[in-house]
Amino acid sequence: MHAMSRVLTPVFACLIFLSCTSVVRQPAQPAESRTTVRVTNREFADMRIYVIHHSQRIHLGTARGGSSTVFLIPLDVVTGTGIVRFVAVPIGGGPTVIEEYPMRPGEEVTIFIPPA
Repeated sequence: MHAMSRVLTPVFACLIFLSCTSVVRQPAQPAESRTTVRVTNREFADMRIYVIHHSQRIHLGTARGGSSTVFLIPLDVVTGTGIVRFVAVPIGGGPTVIEEYPMRPGEEVTIFIPPA
């Protein structure tokens, strides 16, 4: 009985550890089809950057105030209509910035957020 518990205890510990960890990986895009948006945030406040896809907001990341940040756009967002809508929401409140750009896979657009 004790020999079986000595064998099963490490097995169960490994199973519990593996079930508590998760790895989220986005499929790699070939370099020629990497579609990006560069956000130049001249505002003091940090901005949450979203892209709208089929009326759903997809969070790309946070653009720090006074800096320039590049975000990778999921490939399925760019294919189709060719018009991509971006939304920048200031952390802590303030006016939301909405921009639309025609885009194709592999392109980069730049959004300038002016100081208030």
